[in-house]
Amino acid sequence: MDVFWIPIVTSVGFYIMVTIIVTANIRGKSERAKAQADVQAKMIERFGTAPEFIEFLRTAEGKQVMGTIEKTQERNALDRVVGGFSRATILAFLGLGFLAINFFEDTRFSGFIIAGFILLGLGLGFVFSSLVALRLSRNWGLVGPGNRDQS
Repeated sequence: MDVFWIPIVTSVGFYIMVTIIVTANIRGKSERAKAQADVQAKMIERFGTAPEFIEFLRTAEGKQVMGTIEKTQERNALDRVVGGFSRATILAFLGLGFLAINFFEDTRFSGFIIAGFILLGLGLGFVFSSLVALRLSRNWGLVGPGNRDQS
């Protein structure tokens, strides 16, 4: 009777874990968007006219604000590329692990081969996708060719 509950508890636990992770991710993005909107609203309140805003941008503080915004865009682009390489590495090694189970163990279950090749293919796809994203980010000026964040 105990063996009966293992797949049920595991499945329910998996879905609960995925729900918690997705909810935390969405909540974090929502809070960042709200903070950014608050900053923009305060900027609009402070500068009633466009000439006042342009004058602010010419000051040292204005240039610093614009530099911070540009660095944030660059950091976001780099985070996406690095995240793609991370996913690629995890999926590729997981796929290789499934293939290794099939070849080194005495099991000849074709599900391991199928899952291994699917995961390995997804990993290689993420590598390709990340390389394309990095190249496009450089072409669009979001990321410099050898730019490293100094902070």
